[in-house]
Amino acid sequence: MHQKVVVMERPSWVLPRVLGEMFGYTEKAISEKRKKGQLIEGVHYKLAPDGKYVYHWRRYEDWLTGTKN
Repeated sequence: MHQKVVVMERPSWVLPRVLGEMFGYTEKAISEKRKKGQLIEGVHYKLAPDGKYVYHWRRYEDWLTGTKN
């Protein structure tokens, strides 16, 4: 029997719940960072067509670690 293996890369834009799981922040803490202007719209987060905020996890990680790309 042959099994097909599918490898999927994590999408760049994720919901706050996923971002929180990745970096150990609550959804509320992530939202507060956005509301306080610590995160830049269009860079770290954007509003999806369904009205939910999504976050670019690689750019968030750069912000978190002080790395500039």
